[in-house]
Amino acid sequence: NVNQRLEPVTGVTHDISGATVNTTDATQTTLQTIAIPTGVGVTISITINYRKTGGAGTGTTGDTGSFIVTQSFKNVAGTVTSTGTLQNDYTGTAIGTEAVTLDISTTNVRVRVTGIVNDNFTWNSISTVTTV
Repeated sequence: NVNQRLEPVTGVTHDISGATVNTTDATQTTLQTIAIPTGVGVTISITINYRKTGGAGTGTTGDTGSFIVTQSFKNVAGTVTSTGTLQNDYTGTAIGTEAVTLDISTTNVRVRVTGIVNDNFTWNSISTVTTV
């Protein structure tokens, strides 16, 4: 027998949220800011989908792709640090240099996306934060 239900685990908190932004040109934009509580470790897993909505740069309008990124962080006495390397899986149409990064800003982790010169993109994310 296989239990196919997701059961809550004592002491583990899940926070699921999402965001949508647009980029024009090769600008880096904050898609989402995730607060890291003091005294905990978290794993952030994010699925980010994007679609080219216009522009004369690289690729064809309507091209789509996905990034699936995972990274762990901790907040000790108000100082957030990474506890692992960004794991980045990519699927879809490789348009060019579009990118996703996670960076620390005080007690937050910012999910940042970067578009391509002369192109417009819509970015959408679904983030899961697991706290232990």
